[in-house]
Amino acid sequence: LIHMHRGNPTTVIVVVTIVSSYVVTITRRNMSTSYSDSISQIYGIHNEAKRWTSGAINIIVATSKANDLPLKINLTETLGHGKKVPRANKRGDHNCYWLPSSINENTEAFRRKHIHPLFTTACWHAGFIIHAEYEANDACIVFKCFHSKHHNEEKQSEYRNNRERQVRNPDIPPLPRTWRKSARPVFGEEGHILCSFRLRLYYDELSKRWFLPKQQSGNPNHCGHIWEPPEHLRIQCHLAPKEEVQISSDAMNAHVPISATGSLFHERTGMTLEAHQLRYLQKQNLKTDDLLMDAGTGPSVTAMDKLLAELRSDPACHFICLYGEFNSNLLTIKTRKRASTNNAESIEEFTTNLEDTSDSPRKFAEDYRNSRSSLKDTSNGKIVLAIAWTNDEARRKMDMFPEFLGGDDTEETNSEDRPFYTMCGKDSYNKSFGHTWCFMPSKCQWVYEWMFGTALPVLHPGTSLSRVQIVVTDDDKQETRAANNNCGRGVDVHRSLPNARHRHCAWHKINRNFTENAKYKSKLSTVKKRSYKSAIEVDTIIKWLWYFIKYYESTEEVNFAYQLLDLYLTEDQTSHFGDIDDNVRQDIKEFITKNFHLHRTTLYESEYPSIMTLGNCTTSVNEAEHRVYKHHSLGPRPCDNVATAAKKINKLNKMREGTKTRQVAHDMRSSLGTSDAREMVDERLTDRCNKTLLSEHDAANKHYSLYRPSQFQFYVKRNYFASPSTAEDDLHLTEQQRAALFDKIDPNDLCLPPLKKKRRKQRNSDSTSNKDVEDAIESYKHMLKDQMKLIIPRFQRTRTVSVVEGQKPGEKIIICDCPFFARYGLACRHIYKVICRHPRVEDALPRWLIAFIHYYGRNEEISRQFLRLCKSSDKRGVTLSAADWATISEEYAVGDASKMPLEYFSCSLGKLRLCEPNYWQQIGDRVVAKCRCDMSVLGGAKPTSTGETTSLTSGVLSMPKSKNNVAVAPVGLEQVVECSSKFKVPSQLSDSEEGDDDVVFDSTHNDDAMMGDDDSDDGIVKGASGNLYCDYLPMYASITKLCKGLGNEGEEILQKGFRCIRQQLLSAHEHGDKRTASEMPHVLQKKVKATRLSKPGSPNKSRDK
Repeated sequence: LIHMHRGNPTTVIVVVTIVSSYVVTITRRNMSTSYSDSISQIYGIHNEAKRWTSGAINIIVATSKANDLPLKINLTETLGHGKKVPRANKRGDHNCYWLPSSINENTEAFRRKHIHPLFTTACWHAGFIIHAEYEANDACIVFKCFHSKHHNEEKQSEYRNNRERQVRNPDIPPLPRTWRKSARPVFGEEGHILCSFRLRLYYDELSKRWFLPKQQSGNPNHCGHIWEPPEHLRIQCHLAPKEEVQISSDAMNAHVPISATGSLFHERTGMTLEAHQLRYLQKQNLKTDDLLMDAGTGPSVTAMDKLLAELRSDPACHFICLYGEFNSNLLTIKTRKRASTNNAESIEEFTTNLEDTSDSPRKFAEDYRNSRSSLKDTSNGKIVLAIAWTNDEARRKMDMFPEFLGGDDTEETNSEDRPFYTMCGKDSYNKSFGHTWCFMPSKCQWVYEWMFGTALPVLHPGTSLSRVQIVVTDDDKQETRAANNNCGRGVDVHRSLPNARHRHCAWHKINRNFTENAKYKSKLSTVKKRSYKSAIEVDTIIKWLWYFIKYYESTEEVNFAYQLLDLYLTEDQTSHFGDIDDNVRQDIKEFITKNFHLHRTTLYESEYPSIMTLGNCTTSVNEAEHRVYKHHSLGPRPCDNVATAAKKINKLNKMREGTKTRQVAHDMRSSLGTSDAREMVDERLTDRCNKTLLSEHDAANKHYSLYRPSQFQFYVKRNYFASPSTAEDDLHLTEQQRAALFDKIDPNDLCLPPLKKKRRKQRNSDSTSNKDVEDAIESYKHMLKDQMKLIIPRFQRTRTVSVVEGQKPGEKIIICDCPFFARYGLACRHIYKVICRHPRVEDALPRWLIAFIHYYGRNEEISRQFLRLCKSSDKRGVTLSAADWATISEEYAVGDASKMPLEYFSCSLGKLRLCEPNYWQQIGDRVVAKCRCDMSVLGGAKPTSTGETTSLTSGVLSMPKSKNNVAVAPVGLEQVVECSSKFKVPSQLSDSEEGDDDVVFDSTHNDDAMMGDDDSDDGIVKGASGNLYCDYLPMYASITKLCKGLGNEGEEILQKGFRCIRQQLLSAHEHGDKRTASEMPHVLQKKVKATRLSKPGSPNKSRDK
């Protein structure tokens, strides 16, 4: 708010006083505040910020009427004086500011080209957008805020209907404008008021000069919208600086790519033109001049020197690197860390056990000692083994959306052949964002161990890593071992990701290891080319594997479907749609048994019942990031060194995040343009969230039935006979996923269905032939989907929706036993079937709010509110209002079976029951004998009245216990942590405020600083990783080395000290520790404590156990 009112100190004092009173009021409230009230408080702060006074609006004018030397003035100081324009014969330097003499015309074209951009740019830097209107009577230009006009839906619709469409084919109807938004206030909507900012520029007809009165009756105050940083604002192309627009136009006419031209414009002006604006400029027929840019490099500067200089020069960058130091003929690898607070460096030995028997940092550094001079840091003569970095915006995003983490590496991004590793997440717009980048020395396990166990905690302090729920990587053995070793699964709080679970990429498992694997690919292709029926058989089995990945929700469903698959691959094929060779069937069964179902705990969705996966079961977010890097015109190339590659990657990330930021800011201050859309959704939620909730709402009304057995319980089930589910519904596929799974069919890889005979002339036509192939592919898709419905077991599911008491007195929460809310944090279709209303803000967790991604980490007060809201919100379901409960009671009577009988719901309530029709009803006897189940499971007979859940345990392969990796001896490394940014994510600030250990960016593990000068606790600080085990590990290693030097006496001192610390900790937990046992499992388990204190000098051996 101080930034918003920085032009008026008096206003600052008043606003701060008001906000302070508001904060005190909020603080004094008890925890009985509801979820809706908390949201209202946040938007109350947002609405209060919509009244503000312009800051400095700087513009260049002439020093005097006779002197054109530039003079910078503040336009805000000339406004609000209530005076009229000076008369023509009284205008002079004492009461007027004159524009340069070159600006001496008063025509519409001249004003648009030379005058409007000057004032628009100045106001853009001041945090708002203006538009201009010329008043002929007073010969002046009136500059008004962009929010000074209404968005009138009727006038806009009339204008569009009367306007001639500039399109290639006018017969094609225009796209619907339902989701188009307008930043202007909506006419007739409550709370949408017009901004009052005004500014006038006058023209003196006698001297042919434009001037500004030093005191005029304009208005510097704004209302109806908030102040925004300039980088959050979009600017119209014709209002941008004309010289820079001309340069951009010439660049595109010289065949410079659009993205590169946009980057050039941003470098020169600080503004950003959107893609559609650049495409508009590309269409203009302007003069073309070549833009040549060249840069020289010094002969003694290595690529690593340039990379380190690039990262150090970025004030928002935070990086960590691993050094190998050569001392004479011996390789000594030490640890050096630099604090971010005082830039002091400390050197210590890096003793972390990286658990890789095949390779080690020492061995790698020795191999690269003489062959890779480009990887040396010439300032100290040391070789850089690995380097990882992040930035402030990435850390903010990671702190907001830590639930999902995807990791993958790629090649061909630099000339040093360094693998490039990215870690990505998913935001509330369902867009991926990168938050950690690393150049790896190799793909050995010790590199992944260093990234997950050391680099990631240092680069992302706070509580974000403890809130990671799932980590998805590909099936690389070294990578998966390292990921498993650092995922605590909610049990081991000493891991870098204490609550995360590891999951293998399903696409790598099915595509890389099966369909594209050399062992199976040729055999599968031979079968598919033999006949289209055989091809459908193979594709059905492949799609069946995806049902194991994404569809089956419980162990019972997985076991039953697996036994049916085993029966299908071993039985006689006479009743099958197509036939597959016996040897191929045996290979398919071998892959499923040994390489697929054996790893079900890291593949199947049923193994992650209460984890927010956001629908991710692959590393597609990382693959998409890598495609952008490699195929973008500004992306890295194989011929670039690591410095150039990192610079291009950082630049691309900044451009993408800038686009997202402007989109968020636009959504925050805009409204939907149609009243129908505003009634259906809640504009406080992101578009992705609204579309998902609206889809669930529509599906509930169209396809589902409800029965109310008791006052607080409801049965909801899909009407499978009237609305059978499709593969897209079963697998929850997006458009992109559906296209990848069903639409990408290569006609050369299979035998297509036969076509109708046509005349010879038509068969010889290329266009007709292509049309025939397209028709054949569409026919193949329809037959494949029909066959999938028959063969792949899909279950009828009766969902139980319950109304339970909330955390606060009198609060009601409606929950569903389906996993949708746990996976996405959104209300499901079964809940919408009960509550009978359109989506509202209460139907989603705070992560889906536009205000969350807009304010979190930027506005301290709102960030604290969101942290409290996230901790206090009920994550089980949706909060019911009194009106919602009254509507439910009126709409549904207890025991009403008029729409659907109770038997329809009870037949699949807690029981397995297949959708009908299905293939398994034809061979029901064999299924019953194989699976030892009731005939009612197949859907053909009446359900049994036992009410027991069908449980199948036979035929399930047991998971072998993984062998512990044999750890290598600790090696010495030098590790450098550097950060010039003082930015702290809100979770760090929250920890400090709530009495936890202070979170600082200082990652210097200096023994003297940690232990203090007078044996007190004042000197002990929490390290940058936010993990006590990782932060105090170097201190523990140095203590054990001191003890070794004293022999038996040192060991006795160490054991005595450990016993004393243990007794003090146990005593502290008995007296006043408010944490639960689940939050500190290792403190309450004697066996774990004994293993961790088993042997001095081996701090990481407990990880193997």
